[in-house]
Amino acid sequence: MKILYLQDKFGTGGINKITAVKENYLVDKGFDIHNLNVLDKECVPRKGLYSDKITFHSISIDRLTQLRNIPVIGRILRFVYLCFRLLKLYREIRPDIIVSTMPRLEPMLVVWLTNHIARIQEFHGWYNCVNKLSISEEKEMHKRMKHYHMVALTQREAKHIEQLLHHKCLNIPNATFLHPSKFSDCTNKQVLILARFDPQKGIDTFLRYWLKVQELHPDWELNLVGDGSEKEKFKQEIKKYNLRTVHILPYTLHPSEEYLKSSIFLLPSVSEGWPLVIIESMAYGVPVIAYDCPCGPSEIIQSGIDGFVTEYGNPEAMIEKILYLIEHPDVRISMGNNAKENIQRFNIDDIMERWIKLFKQLSCEAGHR
Repeated sequence: MKILYLQDKFGTGGINKITAVKENYLVDKGFDIHNLNVLDKECVPRKGLYSDKITFHSISIDRLTQLRNIPVIGRILRFVYLCFRLLKLYREIRPDIIVSTMPRLEPMLVVWLTNHIARIQEFHGWYNCVNKLSISEEKEMHKRMKHYHMVALTQREAKHIEQLLHHKCLNIPNATFLHPSKFSDCTNKQVLILARFDPQKGIDTFLRYWLKVQELHPDWELNLVGDGSEKEKFKQEIKKYNLRTVHILPYTLHPSEEYLKSSIFLLPSVSEGWPLVIIESMAYGVPVIAYDCPCGPSEIIQSGIDGFVTEYGNPEAMIEKILYLIEHPDVRISMGNNAKENIQRFNIDDIMERWIKLFKQLSCEAGHR
């Protein structure tokens, strides 16, 4: 079976990492996997992330970006070019199934002309904070989703998508694919946030509240590992509130050492799809404290057993749980042990079996059209 994955870029985020894991798993199981990079300027996947058995394609349209500035004609030329390249590639690849990792990667014209191909739209939390679509967007999305089978990462998101788009949505969570040989013993006096530095991650609104932890437990440190647009803002916040125990560390391709050195992991995000960092933290035996943000944490963390899910957008509630785990090392260590055990319920073989079952079902349905 030939499966084509569509994505918009090869970034450093969790979506890119988990997509690579799924593609690698499938290609090792004998599937013919192709990856099409639609919007980025070049197809350069991170070295070592993808299997050499995956075939990569790209449509470089960055050079056509200036055409947007030409009224009507420029936009039409850009649209026609993208449609032509997509249709040409589809004819060459002849995929049985197309999996889109982001909405609107395909123009509707292309979807209509290749309607014989089974399609899946993965939702990674794109609409978690959207309660109502505009009239034009609602019409466009309803029209589009008639051609896709929708899959969301959590039950909560699937239900939300069904209410928003009036279309059936399956729930298949992301898998835990790590099998560490070493685990955190949860005794180091370090707390970790590993994230992209942007407003969605909620770090900026949380930072100042760390001052209470610093005052009560000045020997505990908070490490911010990552990079992004808000890095300078974090530096200013640290200086403004004299957060001596907060440190910004560079993004790393090998975060295992950071997990192993940490005793608590924090996720103060505004919204998430299925936070890969929670999976990774728990796999290394680190208890997680996260906001009850839409939609992932509450379906991964068993609050009070292997971590805590706190009130959404309430930094003081998160600080309260941090202090509790700092001051109760026996509970912290117990939660870490529970975390590495409990996260195995999302083991990759079970999760990927659900994907393979869906692929076979869609392929069979397409064969009877």
